[in-house]
Amino acid sequence: VAMSDHGFKSYRRQLNLNTWLYENGFLALKSPERRDGIGNYANVDWKRTRAYAVGFSGIYLNLVGREVPGLLHPGEEAEEVRAEIIRLLSAETDPKTGVRPALRVYRREDVYHGAEVEDAPDLIVGFNLHYGCSDDSATGRVARELYKDTDDAWGGSHLMDPSVVPGILLVNRPITASDPDLKDLPVSILGDFGITPEGMRGRRVWKRED
Repeated sequence: VAMSDHGFKSYRRQLNLNTWLYENGFLALKSPERRDGIGNYANVDWKRTRAYAVGFSGIYLNLVGREVPGLLHPGEEAEEVRAEIIRLLSAETDPKTGVRPALRVYRREDVYHGAEVEDAPDLIVGFNLHYGCSDDSATGRVARELYKDTDDAWGGSHLMDPSVVPGILLVNRPITASDPDLKDLPVSILGDFGITPEGMRGRRVWKRED
């Protein structure tokens, strides 16, 4: 078996997710005039912020009981904000290219399963081909530029929607599924040893050769 969990594509345009949240009214700043100079979320006004981005694809809601200080109450109020972010970010278009940078915006429960789901971001952005989240956003900076070109040496990325950076699976026997998934691999490999795992998600995607 030879496999990879993702592919790789060129990385040409960056979207600052925290700037997008600010411009769309989900994130508030203490000093809007100092947008470019302050990182590490130091300029965020948490008492008026409903959502913020962390890392390269995660968006968190500012929840009562989880963030300090929280603003949104879990349940209907939080779900309304989450649905609004999905609607608006999914429709966002890069004015330079006419392309939607967010190919899909996932709720965490649509992506993750198991006991640690509550620790995942509330939303996960599946970036379109050649797009990704800016370094400024990942470090908590709400830059003035919403978009910018990627013109440095880091010209490739896999931090895009899985549909545009699929992994590979090579097996020296016929694959029986047209859409094999990463979670199918351990189940299939254990199956070669005659082991039927209990509680594991996934299925056999190739035939065992006795």
